[in-house]
Parts: sequence; structure tokens; C-alpha cells
Amino acid sequence: MKLLRSITSFAALTLMASGQETTSAGKAAYVLAKPGSTPPANCVITQGQELKNGKFKATMAGETKEGTCESSESGTEAIEFLAPDKIRRTVTAASKVQTFVIDGKENPQRGSSPLLNTPVIMTRSEAGWTAALEKGNPTPLQRSLLKDLKYPDSSSKDITAYGTAPRKIGDSWVVNLVDFPFAGVSDSNTAAGSVTITFKGIETFEGKKCARLEAVMDMGQKNGNEDTGKPKVLMKGSVVILRSLDDLIDLKRDFTGTVETSGDDMNLSGDYSMHETRSLK
Repeated sequence: MKLLRSITSFAALTLMASGQETTSAGKAAYVLAKPGSTPPANCVITQGQELKNGKFKATMAGETKEGTCESSESGTEAIEFLAPDKIRRTVTAASKVQTFVIDGKENPQRGSSPLLNTPVIMTRSEAGWTAALEKGNPTPLQRSLLKDLKYPDSSSKDITAYGTAPRKIGDSWVVNLVDFPFAGVSDSNTAAGSVTITFKGIETFEGKKCARLEAVMDMGQKNGNEDTGKPKVLMKGSVVILRSLDDLIDLKRDFTGTVETSGDDMNLSGDYSMHETRSLK
């Protein structure tokens, strides 16, 4: 009896600590997002993406060429939340490898990040988030990257994407792409589509109890090249998310599928994968 009481007490404490609730039918339900939830003070984000079996058609110097390509990119970034409106970002590792094969000849290209080991401070004002080097003046390439740097936390979309009502294993719901944090879409005018998210179960990742969420993503651009000045991007594939039930933050995101891009000078397609992990400090 003592053992049974101990297990029951432990289960009750775990239930309260993990944000788990019980429905009237007795089936466990879990809160995935809360209003006012804040990101952790410090974390390390590791990201990577890979293109395989790529095919391209490009126009160079007025001549059209076709070939194959593969690429891989990885990086690690330390995030420090210094204040509600101020963070420090430091790229601590970065690698990029691309190989194009044209007329049977390989053309490998390797690179890193111009911001490697260079702390960046992001601050928020009424106009939004802006980025600048913590010390020194940026090079032209660094200045371009700083201009396009995005705030690394997607919690502002979590309420819409996951909802505040407790979810049960097996639940499915539909969200617009613009509200899906992993899609990286900030404007509903630039992309079309929706995502069906399914709560598949509970897993442990890096010692954290997580909700396993799965989705099928079919993303297409609404506007053509004439409107945006950028290539069209079509992505289709599956997404797996492990979301911490204690911290209410996505700790792991994986995408596996295909990608197609089309622009004025180059069309490209291939098998595409992307992953991101977030280690809390």
C-alpha cells in the first residue's frame, strides 16, 4: 500500500508540474501554449539543411546550362536573453558545402558565416527588432545579413498554432502557414497553404518531457517573380516537432520532403531536409 500511495503521489505531482490536465472522460490532456509564456534566459540553437538529388537549369552569361547539385549547411548559435527587449546572438559554428556538376565537371564551393564568432545585439522598439554588432563596424556583407536577421523566438505564433486549450493525444487541428512557426512565413500575402497538426504522443528529449507533433506541409508562393523579385518556392513534406511541456517551447523540429524553386535565371528541385534543435541552458 505504501508503494501504491508513493506512485500515486508522484504521478499527481508530475501531472501538475508538466501542465497536464484530465478531461471529464479521464483521458490526459496537455497544455501546449499559454498567454505570456516567456522564452528561456539562454539557449543554444543548432540548425542544418541538406539538398540531395538536386537538378537545376540556369542561365549564365546568356547561355543556358543544366546539371545536378547537392548542398549541406549547418550551424550553431548561442542565444542570450539579456532583457525583454534585448538579446545577444553569437554564431559559434557554421559550415556550408555546395557541389554543382555541369557538363560532367564538379564545381565544389565551401563557405562559413560572415558573422562567425561575432556577437550581435538585437533590440526591440516600436518599429520592431533591429540588429547591430556588439562591437565594431560591420562589413558590407555583414550589414546585409544584419538587415535581414530575424528574432529567433517564435513564441508569438505559438498561441495561434497550438491553442491554449488542453490537447489530447490523437487530436488534430488545422492552422494557416503564416501561423505555423516552422514554416518561416511572416506575410500571408507571400505564401499559400495550411498545415494539419496531429498530437501523436509523448516522448523524452534531452531529459525533457515533450509532446510529439506531426504535420504534413504543402507550401506554395502566392506571388510570382514579377511581384516579389525573388524565386518562387514550393515545399512539400512532413514535419515532426518535439515540444517541451514544462517550458512550452519547441526543442526539436525536423522537415523531410522536396523543394522546387523557380526564378528568372535558375530553376532548381530536389530532396530537401531541414532540422533544428534547441538546448536550454
